Amino acid sequence: MSAADQQALEQKIQEGLEKEKEHKKNERKKRIKREKDEFSNGFRKFVTRGDVVELAVALAISAAFNKIVTGVVEFIITPLIAIITSGIKMSDWKYVLAEETAEKAEIALKYGSLIEVTIDFFLIALMLYLFISVINRIRRRIRKAEIEKRAAEDAKRAEEAKRAAEEQAAAAQARMEQEQAFYADIREQRELLAEIRDEIKRLQTEKGSAQS
Repeated sequence: MSAADQQALEQKIQEGLEKEKEHKKNERKKRIKREKDEFSNGFRKFVTRGDVVELAVALAISAAFNKIVTGVVEFIITPLIAIITSGIKMSDWKYVLAEETAEKAEIALKYGSLIEVTIDFFLIALMLYLFISVINRIRRRIRKAEIEKRAAEDAKRAEEAKRAAEEQAAAAQARMEQEQAFYADIREQRELLAEIRDEIKRLQTEKGSAQS
């Protein structure tokens, strides 16, 4: 093999390696793009799913309810109880089991905090019940309106179908009557023609008898 052939062969091999390298690079780019698209599509579907949105709304409403209930307890119920108990806060209600000393902290049953938490729970449950009751009432009204609207549309379609059927029946009856009248007229004409033919035959017969 000459030097020129050797150089041409090496050049072809180099071109092939470069093409293969470029092909692998393009395939890697396509795979990365495909994985990115799959990830973005999957994430978009996950975020736009109905249960995820409902969960986010539920969390937001829960946080809002928690703030409202905490405000009601802190700013309304607690001051009223403090007035009744001569300025002692509900959170300060406790039963001391062991006094605080230099060596150990106080040990007490803080039933006032427990009462506050219990009040929070019942207020949250009450407000959720009222909120859900209002939502269900609105849903029932909307559903009732939709049912009534659907029933009215069904009744209207049934009335239109009945009217169309009656019109078709009337048109068919009119066509039948026209056909009957047409055929009756044809029968009358046929009978008249038969009478004329018979009369002509009779006259011819009488004429022939008279000539003979």
